[in-house]
Amino acid sequence: MSTGEIAITGTGMAGDDITARAVLRLGLAVLGGGLMLSALGIWLVGDAQGGPGLALVKLGVSLFMMMAGLCCVSLSRRPRGRARRAG
Repeated sequence: MSTGEIAITGTGMAGDDITARAVLRLGLAVLGGGLMLSALGIWLVGDAQGGPGLALVKLGVSLFMMMAGLCCVSLSRRPRGRARRAG
């Protein structure tokens, strides 16, 4: 194995795959919720009288965080088009 390769090992059981997906979905949901709360928190924290330039930067950062949070939350949802595998 060369330096840039990553070895992925596992038992190959279906339970490992389901558990990994559940942990990933939970992590994305928590990250998305945190990003959305942080986007609102930017405006709730005390104002430093930075002027219109700072307000524009705060607006851009909060919109980016809100959109990234919504993307993470939407990715954490189980796809509706696929049926769950049994066993």
